[in-house]
Amino acid sequence: MGLQGLERGAAAQGSLLSGGTQKALARYSSDYASNEYGNAYNRAYQKLSDEFQCAIRHAMEQKRGCVESWPERRTIHEDEYACLAVR
Repeated sequence: MGLQGLERGAAAQGSLLSGGTQKALARYSSDYASNEYGNAYNRAYQKLSDEFQCAIRHAMEQKRGCVESWPERRTIHEDEYACLAVR
C-alpha cells in the first residue's frame, strides 16, 4: 500500500491527522526500514561469505601444489644433504 496509500486512505476517511494514522505511518516506515536493513545485511554477508570461500579455495590450491611437488623437493633436499655429508 505504501505511505501515500495510507495517507490517501486516511484523508478520504477524514482521519489524516489522527493518532491511529500517525501510528500506522510510523509502523509502515519502521517495517520498511527494517526490511531494507535486512537486505543490506544479507548482501554484505553474502559478499563476505563469497570472499571467504574464494580465500579457502585459493589456500587449498596452494596446499595441493605443495603436496604434489613434495617428492621432487624431497629429492632435491636429500641430494643437498648428501653433498654436505660427503664434505
